[in-house]
Amino acid sequence: MPLRELQEAGIKVICGTDSVMDWWDSFGNCDILQKAHEIARIQYRSTEYGINRALGYATGFVSS
Repeated sequence: MPLRELQEAGIKVICGTDSVMDWWDSFGNCDILQKAHEIARIQYRSTEYGINRALGYATGFVSS
């Protein structure tokens, strides 16, 4: 999903889980911080700002 583009367009995007099945694959661990890690790895550069943005998906807090 284009999570970064959605967030940049002003659409609030957060990580979550609604079952034991993880949304990355069926053998996931449903760890919300792990989801933020994957988002950071795939969609953001490894900078403090990028990691901060990815952490916002897990916490629901988006800093400006």
